[in-house]
Amino acid sequence: MNKIFTLLLLMTSTLVCNAQESRFLVRFMDKSDNEFDLNQPEAFLTAESLERRSRLGIFLDEKDLPLSPKFRQKVKDEGYSIWGETKWLNGLVVLADRAQENALNQLAGVTEVAYLGPHIIKNSAPEIPVSNVGSPTTELMTSLQNSFLNLDSLYDLGWNAEGVRVAIFDAGFLNVPFGESWVAVHEDRIFGARNYIEPGLDVYRYHLHGTHVYSTMGYYKEGEFEGIAPEADYMFCVTEDVANEYPFEEINWLMAAEYADSLGADVIQSSLGYYDFDDPSMDYTPADLDGKTAWITQAAGIAAERGILVVNSAGNEARNYWQKISFPADHEHVLAVGAMDEKWARSSFSSFGPNANGLIKPNVSTLGSSVALAVGEGKYVRSSGTSYASPMIAALAAMVIQEYPDKKPEEVITYLQENAHQAYAPDTLIGYGVPMNNQRPLYVLEPNGENLQVSPNPMAPNLLRLLVGEAPLMDCQLQIIGVDGKPHFAQKEDLNALSTKEVQLPAPLNGGVYFLRWATHKEQGVKKIVVQ
Repeated sequence: MNKIFTLLLLMTSTLVCNAQESRFLVRFMDKSDNEFDLNQPEAFLTAESLERRSRLGIFLDEKDLPLSPKFRQKVKDEGYSIWGETKWLNGLVVLADRAQENALNQLAGVTEVAYLGPHIIKNSAPEIPVSNVGSPTTELMTSLQNSFLNLDSLYDLGWNAEGVRVAIFDAGFLNVPFGESWVAVHEDRIFGARNYIEPGLDVYRYHLHGTHVYSTMGYYKEGEFEGIAPEADYMFCVTEDVANEYPFEEINWLMAAEYADSLGADVIQSSLGYYDFDDPSMDYTPADLDGKTAWITQAAGIAAERGILVVNSAGNEARNYWQKISFPADHEHVLAVGAMDEKWARSSFSSFGPNANGLIKPNVSTLGSSVALAVGEGKYVRSSGTSYASPMIAALAAMVIQEYPDKKPEEVITYLQENAHQAYAPDTLIGYGVPMNNQRPLYVLEPNGENLQVSPNPMAPNLLRLLVGEAPLMDCQLQIIGVDGKPHFAQKEDLNALSTKEVQLPAPLNGGVYFLRWATHKEQGVKKIVVQ
């Protein structure tokens, strides 16, 4: 059972298991003899996917190409069945007996064969009636959780995530299609849906967990329940089977991410996480939390490279033997979200960091205890978990992307971290804290006007040269921050109008991308800088 669901009552279901078949990821050496060409990407990616890449300045590479048909045909010619495929890892999910693993390794062009677990197919679950739920109340059920994120101020600025594409990966979306309060569904703004547990069946079945998750973002019934971003567009993918736990669910997640990428998703919201399996020999270890080992972590990293912001729950493991964040929350460019209670303390179940490389995780946190959730039209319940903190941060991130559509995932993460309530003292329990509720004005990713510039940019490793515009910046706090949110330099300076100021850094910076944050008592802003 996926440990992310330890706070939920799991639904039982009948399993059909063919003991003779297992799932293997079979990877190939190249994509030669391909019927597609990177110079004609419109043949395999939608206009929305290409627009996101263009907007963010991201170039296509070989990972974007579909598999070479010669390898697919080779596997079929050998008599194996194909369950799925992944272009990012250049492989096929092949059904075979465990005894055939060596034979798969001997196929021409194969570079790796990885066992993913037995081929278990979950039967369609009957629709489960909603029970133990509340009726409409006289007060807004979502008022506390929405106030954590200072949403009224953001709505006043016109932020609502309209047009931003959010893909949700979960265990099922029971009850979602019914009722006009599921706004995106009702308004036909669902840009994709796919079932990776039982391909061909719809996603509106199995489990209420995905329903809960989506409700915090997209369910809106005025005066009763107000999801954070009902104006966004949504995708629903079922990748998790709560009745069993094997690495093939990580590959389901990977294939869903490729699907989301192909349709132009801006955000992937995932309240799933992995670390141990029904076969203990396949378990991960804390040392594997290095941002590159787990299949799902690799998938999340590739999605981020393609300009998709992955927002993932940190996990609910703090009170069991694992305690730490789960995968893929360990990746440096995944926005991992922890849970807090109404007193602004870490929820006792919320997994903590750092990752195995010492990176601060979770990145941010918000209310995750006793969160209001919709389970049907006009039917509500309260439950707890990082599963419910994560989608609220994903909705907030979608609003940031709407406002700053040219910012890459790592820049959006830095923005949320630097606008969080403990940005100056992050820890490995709740990270940088609650975004957008830092008791100070929001700063923007690029300041209005041209009052402060960095020149040259790219800059030298140890010299920051500032050009000041027509307004002086007295008692200006300067900070240089890495894309991982770590501070590298801090100093106060008086910057006179129409002047040049050279600031010598005490230690040279390594080459790469950083952010210069500046603030006076009147204004503040952020500039992206590149160190040669």
